[in-house]
Amino acid sequence: MARLQDWGTATTGPLVLEVLLRLSDGRISTQDAERALLYVESFLVRRLLLRIPTNNLNRIFSELPASLPSQGEIADPLRQALSVPGRYWPRDEDIKARVTSEEFYRAQRPPQRQFVLRRLEEALPHEVPPDWSSASLTIEHVMPQTLTEEWFEQLAETENQRPQQDREPPLELHARLLHTLGNISLTAYNPELGAKPFNEKKHMMFSTGPLELNREILALDAWGREQIEARSRGLGELAIALWPGPVAGAGGAGAVDAWALVEAGLAALPPGRWTTYAELSELSNIPAVEIRARLSDSPPQNGAVRRVMTSAGKVDAVAPWAAPNITAYRQQLVAEGVLATGDSNEGLPDAFISASDLSDLIGEA
Repeated sequence: MARLQDWGTATTGPLVLEVLLRLSDGRISTQDAERALLYVESFLVRRLLLRIPTNNLNRIFSELPASLPSQGEIADPLRQALSVPGRYWPRDEDIKARVTSEEFYRAQRPPQRQFVLRRLEEALPHEVPPDWSSASLTIEHVMPQTLTEEWFEQLAETENQRPQQDREPPLELHARLLHTLGNISLTAYNPELGAKPFNEKKHMMFSTGPLELNREILALDAWGREQIEARSRGLGELAIALWPGPVAGAGGAGAVDAWALVEAGLAALPPGRWTTYAELSELSNIPAVEIRARLSDSPPQNGAVRRVMTSAGKVDAVAPWAAPNITAYRQQLVAEGVLATGDSNEGLPDAFISASDLSDLIGEA
């Protein structure tokens, strides 16, 4: 319960109250309640690790209490209910496949990222467990967000040790791995560390105290692609052991990724309704400008892309599905109930579909 409170979301409230009610009247055991709440925690954390959008969580957790059996233990039925493919509970193989590439630092809110790092730290063996109440720790990028000349040269040096065909330019490597789990840790010296060279930085990080998350970093002589990806994989394995996944064979997150959510949102967009690049961005966590560029380069064939407006809710007159004949395009949207008149640029408010609506439609599909 304390951990779910630390997570900081009210969406789990209906389900948590149902668990506590059944515990208080003796219908379930303490062990069953603990296991049920651990599945809730795991569902939230695993989705964060793969940056699965959160906009359908309120619907999921409000529906779950009614789906549980009225008598008997509930942990296993709850795990089964959360394992429905449309609820996107990442499987072990999903985490292993994507933990080295997902931008953990961009996932949800800072307290939730710190929650994950604290739980990973607590899962490691300690002579003296961390005292979180007295520690003043913040998240730190080991490879800094500002790529200094010294860091550029170090990344180039580590890449030059790889076969020629496998080398990656330092700027691209920095952009790709900066925010991944393997490059993130906790420290009490974030302002002081800044963009200091690795050999100086690692000793300052370790001086924070007995944080096992930093101990393996102290033992290294360099920090580049190999070290960051190895640490991501190691922490991913630890996360898998700490937070149980969905029921085997139930589907889990499968191959769901951010672009798949964009495509699913377009497929679920009902006739006569419109949405925006901004709503698709909220649904998928992909920047709106990237969504517009990709849809313009390769428009889906189902026609729903014609009903995607600018983030301001206006006709995208220069999009490839509109620009060749903007008059005919507007008239078609009038016929479909998206625009009021053929010279209008703004979608009708009553026909608008939000990211939350799209999420619900995807879940029902």
